[in-house]
Amino acid sequence: PGRRPGSPAAGRPGEGLPPSAGGAPVARAPQARAPASRAVPHGGARSLLGRIGLLVAVCALLPWLVAAVLLAPGPGGGAAVLLALGGAMAALWLLLGVARQVAALAAPWGAYQQACQLLRQRTRERDHALRDNAELARAVRQDALTGLPNRRAFLERLHARLDSAAADGGAVTVFFIDLDDFKPVNDTYGHAVGDALLQAFATRLRGEVRNAALAARLGGDEFVLLVEGLAPGQAGLLARSVVRGLSGAYAIGDRSIRVSASVGLAGFPQDGRTAGELLRAADAAMYQAKAAGKGGWRRWEAAPPQAAGERRVHGP
Repeated sequence: PGRRPGSPAAGRPGEGLPPSAGGAPVARAPQARAPASRAVPHGGARSLLGRIGLLVAVCALLPWLVAAVLLAPGPGGGAAVLLALGGAMAALWLLLGVARQVAALAAPWGAYQQACQLLRQRTRERDHALRDNAELARAVRQDALTGLPNRRAFLERLHARLDSAAADGGAVTVFFIDLDDFKPVNDTYGHAVGDALLQAFATRLRGEVRNAALAARLGGDEFVLLVEGLAPGQAGLLARSVVRGLSGAYAIGDRSIRVSASVGLAGFPQDGRTAGELLRAADAAMYQAKAAGKGGWRRWEAAPPQAAGERRVHGP
């Protein structure tokens, strides 16, 4: 009572089940589930393959067996043939068993080989990554055209040398080098010839100083040298040698291009105490050398108090 007609009767025991002959509801039998398929284990698969191989071998030998029995001469020929074929089949069965054992033993060896191959692959990947990182670090601090250290590498070395010189009272000299009349060469012969000239200039610069100084390219036709422990007179001698060695004819392809170099000097601590001050002083001295006729060198000297703000440069 109280239940609406047509409403479901689920949720109560016995409701919704067909009544039996006595009026009591009959429970439904549980539905049978389909058995889950089982995967064949690896060893079972090998055994199954071995049996299949044996069956194939027997099927292949059976026609020959029948033919040998029918065609065997004499009363005992068929038995001899059967005995020989039986021995052959027994040997075949033995070989198949040995093959299965070898396959079982070869599985760990194959896993070991795979592990070794994976280790070699990981090692190669690590070596490639280390090489790529080293090349990237070198590219960040190396001029792509000439192979010399670039501005970043030069400034890092200059800062370190200035810190050391400030601590132990050493001397540091910066040489600012510019290739005279490089723009007309670029405009006349093209950028390819200009690049080849810069490369030859850098090679000659490296040969002039060897291990006595750090040579770098700041950009364009501007190069620098960093030398430690030079007295003022020694710096002048080195500047004169650099100008003489860099000025002259350069063989670029089938052309001979004659150029010269202008050099400006600035030393720590008398001309500047920071990297920026030394570079600006050496750059200013280099422009004074160009103004004096190119192909020469000048040393920066701070203006005296009575002429503050004026620059004085000294040559040889």
